[in-house]
Amino acid sequence: MPRFPNADLIALLIADVTSTSLVLGVSAFRGPIPPIDGSSAVDQLAIGVIPFGGPAAETFHSSSVSLYESHWQIQVRGERNAADSYEVAFKLALECARLLQSDGDPVMSGYIDVQLQEASPFYEGQDDQGHPVFTFNVTVQYEE
Repeated sequence: MPRFPNADLIALLIADVTSTSLVLGVSAFRGPIPPIDGSSAVDQLAIGVIPFGGPAAETFHSSSVSLYESHWQIQVRGERNAADSYEVAFKLALECARLLQSDGDPVMSGYIDVQLQEASPFYEGQDDQGHPVFTFNVTVQYEE
């Protein structure tokens, strides 16, 4: 059965983040965070899971099982013009990173491993609307 890591990553974060309430399509996205344009119900404080590739599947020991490794960027956007927007966005990014770090035990059912690629979230600066943006990268391993 095919796996969809972006859907599984965002579902885990929606279920387990405690610092804010995340809602799919409003504050949590299976792709880039949409801009706030006034016509949509997109929260300023939001997260997105963005694919950025990985090696081709490998088949081991002449079996029918293939091992996949995919790479994802988790993006956290903070509120604009709030006194604590940088701190709130960083804390949410850090909470997401800690939830996804597997430390040897898979954090998602059916997956072999999820590994952070950085020690902590990286501040990307402000987006074109003045929201602080933090990112971190994860590698997800699974078999099909």
